[in-house]
Amino acid sequence: AFGAKLDGQITNSFWKDYYLGKRGLTDAQYDRLSRLYDAEVKEVDANVGRILKQFNSRHDPSTSFVAVTSDHGENIGDHGHVNHVFSLYESTLQIPLLIRYLPKLKRGRDSRHAQLVDLYPTALDAAGLLEGRSATHGHNLLVDTQTQRSVFTEYYRPDQAMLRLFPDGGGQDNHRVRKYWRRLRSVSRDGWKLIWGSDGNHELYHLAIDPTEATDLIDAHDAATVRDKLLAELESLVAAYGDGTSLADDDTSSSSPD
Repeated sequence: AFGAKLDGQITNSFWKDYYLGKRGLTDAQYDRLSRLYDAEVKEVDANVGRILKQFNSRHDPSTSFVAVTSDHGENIGDHGHVNHVFSLYESTLQIPLLIRYLPKLKRGRDSRHAQLVDLYPTALDAAGLLEGRSATHGHNLLVDTQTQRSVFTEYYRPDQAMLRLFPDGGGQDNHRVRKYWRRLRSVSRDGWKLIWGSDGNHELYHLAIDPTEATDLIDAHDAATVRDKLLAELESLVAAYGDGTSLADDDTSSSSPD
């Protein structure tokens, strides 16, 4: 249990103490958490099955549109993290996306990269409402056949975690949590992933051969070309998503918890 809510406030939070270095987890405890998480996923899967069974009894499954997804994954010791805060690693970014729309999608596994923002145009198309709608950053998965595309993610700032759990900036342990007060963005393409931090600390991983992001190649000489290309692409994506915002505009130093 990483926290308990009492009168709307988080109290007795395990992961607050974890990030302050006051509590830790043994390998056996990490393993237990992992198995509990697997059990939770299995229970959700069973409940989704029950919902779909009821849905199919009332709607024609050959023409109805159904999408099942999630908001995030979970860190269970991944890169020293617990919960799903302060990071943009694959352990939190990879989520399930199941879509059933038999008129336009075949059964089976789809190798295309997708983002949650794709659900909006995809659902509108299935409902016959896409025509005439304003442009969206998402891709219509019912017609888009791209297998290679850039995937963009952002962790804006950890306001909720920092301001509610560390209202004094961590007190004497300020140095332990201050480093997490930053904006994170990532871009993935062609088996590579760049994580950009507003504090200047960036990371680069070759996901095709290092899916757990164990080896940071940001300073590797033979990866410099990939790094620079992804940084330039991220700048372009931020401008497109952020209405002219540039990476250089992000300065979190003035709003850090002190």
